[in-house]
Amino acid sequence: MSIDQHGDHVLQGMSIRKLPKVSLHDHLDGGVRPATILELADQIGLDVPEDTADDLADWIAERSDSGSLVEYLKTFDLTVGVMQTREGLTRVAREFVEDLAADGVIYGEVRWAPEQHLSGGLSLEEAVEAVQDGIEEGEDAAEQAGHDIRVGQLITAMRHTDRSLEIARLAVQWRERGAVGFDIAGPEDGFLPSRHREAFDYLASEFFPVTVHAGEAAGLDSIRSALLDGRALRLGHGVRIAEDLDVVSRAGDEVLVQFANGSCRVLVATDVAARGLDIDALDAVINYHIPRDLDVYIHRIGRTGRAGRHGLACTLFSEKEQHKLAKLEALLEQPITPSALPPASVLEQPGYKPPMVTLEIGAGKKQKLRPGDILGALTGENGVDGSAVGKITLQDNCAFVAVARVAAGDALYKLQQGKLKGRSVRARALDTRT
Repeated sequence: MSIDQHGDHVLQGMSIRKLPKVSLHDHLDGGVRPATILELADQIGLDVPEDTADDLADWIAERSDSGSLVEYLKTFDLTVGVMQTREGLTRVAREFVEDLAADGVIYGEVRWAPEQHLSGGLSLEEAVEAVQDGIEEGEDAAEQAGHDIRVGQLITAMRHTDRSLEIARLAVQWRERGAVGFDIAGPEDGFLPSRHREAFDYLASEFFPVTVHAGEAAGLDSIRSALLDGRALRLGHGVRIAEDLDVVSRAGDEVLVQFANGSCRVLVATDVAARGLDIDALDAVINYHIPRDLDVYIHRIGRTGRAGRHGLACTLFSEKEQHKLAKLEALLEQPITPSALPPASVLEQPGYKPPMVTLEIGAGKKQKLRPGDILGALTGENGVDGSAVGKITLQDNCAFVAVARVAAGDALYKLQQGKLKGRSVRARALDTRT
């Protein structure tokens, strides 16, 4: 996908940036304009590592993608540092709303922790008022520019401090003027939401909405506590919930089987799903962006072109990822020459149909079924040619067989009307286009 200098992409005549959007997890101190940092820092005498907005943007991007938490947190030391005055908070909030509106956001929620913005002498109430003033100024400016946007505050307490009840009361106090919810953030591991039970009990008594950062730096206990102790209506991140899921679900099994046997030629997958692929080599691997961890990138593209075979590794990237591209070139010790995407007209062409179709059989290993039984049932009297039968996969209570698309109808009829190991079995085609 090609991104223009304004951060937009036009697909079939439609601007992606102008599409209406909802933003529910944005941090106020994570969206400060580099030029604003420089100006505010100059006003309060704060040292900044770069002298121009472009150089500062690069400095922030490099630390954000460094893989080092220490380096990453330096960016927040800088943004929070310029947000210690009423003027700084109001300006950052106003520009934050203006930037959301420019990206097509029509409703947004901004997370921030008032207790982190008091070193300039502001009280908690004054800090919240300054941010709300900025939000309202931003909404007015957006309306004058032809954008309709509403933004609410998610007033946040830091989980490693002891001010959560105070911040919870502050949030409820501002519910009639901009506060739409309460959150806790900060170091997650070792600081369960249950530590702030008194605050959450108070919020529940006031019927005030709660969202909790959980399940990112800590595991299932953090998520469980957020839901039970925090009564969270929404989790921030929550990715560690995967530790409590049967990742290879039945539906996932079916998709992976089809991909492995050639009856599905395109698989959109996370790295978790990709690790479960039992395939010697893929024709191509397409990354939708350049991963922060370049070892992850090597792992992904290593699934094609194995053992002397040919394969294609393709990566889509935007102008903002140029610094990652440079790091990748250094890692691979070879230059990378970007190519343009094909025209959007390719999307108008008929969809590709794989040469194989997967048939599912309602019996498997526990029913003593063997691959030879399936092959014999398909190729017996008046059956399909053996060359039309592909990979056979046995599971505990079912089996999958790939059959050439041209013979799939006859093969399915043969299974449905015949017998396997002397008894009738259920059979169906997983590909509904047969």
